[in-house]
Amino acid sequence: MNEKERFLVKVWPMVVDFFNRFGPSNYDGFLGSKEQGWHGPYVWSENGDALRLITRFCEDEFGFLNVHNESRIDKFRFANFSAGEESRESIDIDVTDASNCKDYHEFRELTHTMFIEVKEIFKGSIFRGWEKKIEGFKKDCEKLQHQVWKGRCKYAITILIDDGDLNGKPYIIDRDKLIGKLKSKYPDVEPLIWQKG
Repeated sequence: MNEKERFLVKVWPMVVDFFNRFGPSNYDGFLGSKEQGWHGPYVWSENGDALRLITRFCEDEFGFLNVHNESRIDKFRFANFSAGEESRESIDIDVTDASNCKDYHEFRELTHTMFIEVKEIFKGSIFRGWEKKIEGFKKDCEKLQHQVWKGRCKYAITILIDDGDLNGKPYIIDRDKLIGKLKSKYPDVEPLIWQKG
């Protein structure tokens, strides 16, 4: 199995199980006219907790030293980065074993193994925040497809956690249709969407 297959077979089921059992969809969510409320005791933020949780599951599968957060895409990390043509970016989770690189120059030529981007729509999200998250998820697919085309990573996965509205109804009505469209447009990216159930 390659690393993407390992993620899909071993890591993703752990993510699904955790969010089914303990994720914010199981709690009150945003209440009233302000984005305040109880998301439960475990996941309070996208970058702090949802990302950390998925990172932790990746560390269990791929090894602690091979999983990195906020890995930058810039001229210092990638020899083929065009400073005048590209904007610096960062990758939420970078699964890469760089232990065989002998120096900085070798590292800059390294094709990383797998890039993962994570978004979460918290339960009861208001102020059109959920629409922005869906658009961000689509942009993550485009961003990662570009990274694969540039030869910076072998595999790319985007994740969207959809906690649903206050009634438990998912924000993305037809998950499979959206995934199909994204796979068709960005064939080298694996888009994954979690919804309660």
